[in-house]
Amino acid sequence: MAEDFSEASTFFKDADFGGVNCLDSDKLCKDISGYPTIKLYKANSKEGIEYEGDRSSDDFATFVSNHTGAAIHKIVSALKTLNPFNFEKNIYNSDCGFVMFYATWDKHSKHFLPQLREAASIFEPEPNVTLGSVDCQTYHDLCGNFSISDYPTMILFKNGEQIPFQGAHIVGNVVNMINKKCGTQRGITGLLKDNVGLIEEANKLAVQFVDAENKNEIIEQMKKIEGADFYVKVMERIMKSGVDQLVKDMEKMKSFMDERKGSMTAIDGMKKRYNVFKVFAPKSTPVPTPEQAQEQQTVSEQTQEPVAEKVNDEM
Repeated sequence: MAEDFSEASTFFKDADFGGVNCLDSDKLCKDISGYPTIKLYKANSKEGIEYEGDRSSDDFATFVSNHTGAAIHKIVSALKTLNPFNFEKNIYNSDCGFVMFYATWDKHSKHFLPQLREAASIFEPEPNVTLGSVDCQTYHDLCGNFSISDYPTMILFKNGEQIPFQGAHIVGNVVNMINKKCGTQRGITGLLKDNVGLIEEANKLAVQFVDAENKNEIIEQMKKIEGADFYVKVMERIMKSGVDQLVKDMEKMKSFMDERKGSMTAIDGMKKRYNVFKVFAPKSTPVPTPEQAQEQQTVSEQTQEPVAEKVNDEM
């Protein structure tokens, strides 16, 4: 039930969910006779409305909405709920499949499920990576196929190989493992890492370029480096409009990425360009931080066109 209650809490922007441990809070629980007991408290009211429906996330959400008028904003999770019927399709047919085998009664599983959902959202843009979970209480035979005895147990499935997850149960460790084993380059915020799109040889010339007197000569050297076409475009832009314009472009791009204004395909392309811009920019130029980049990706492609097209067209 705790998992469904936690999931229901994500459906609302203006309703708070919480829990009370009655072993530690005798006063708050003096009128509670059975466990768990679920009550809804409206604003400015100490009288709770007791919940008596089915203990699913959808039913919890409907109860809250019916009694408060709060709008339900259900988010489709990128984490696949796996069972014997869809396991092969989602995991064996994926280049990389990361699976958590868990028990609903296990406190470590309860703690890690939200972390795994976050990891799944990070890798959602990656077509060859799938993250999923198996409830071993419901599908004990499926878990038995993999000799699961401890909860949670995480396994990465890749090309027929089963690679056990080791380390602390935090989202960063999951991201690091998938990046290492599956060849992806996602950061903890869901954006591509800061080194994606960069070429070491080209970086050395870029550092020299801004203050160099022989800029045209350096551009010609850059043209000889394979894959450095965008570096050349940035150089030519600096020659035409100056470094200050480059910084302004970066500010627009940063805002675009922070606010997730568009599809992840568009944002990924912009992050690669931003990484190259950053090599040329003054060191004080701001870079997206994890806190700034956490905002949920919900805006449509149309929203991003004015900013994206302006920067892209000028480049």
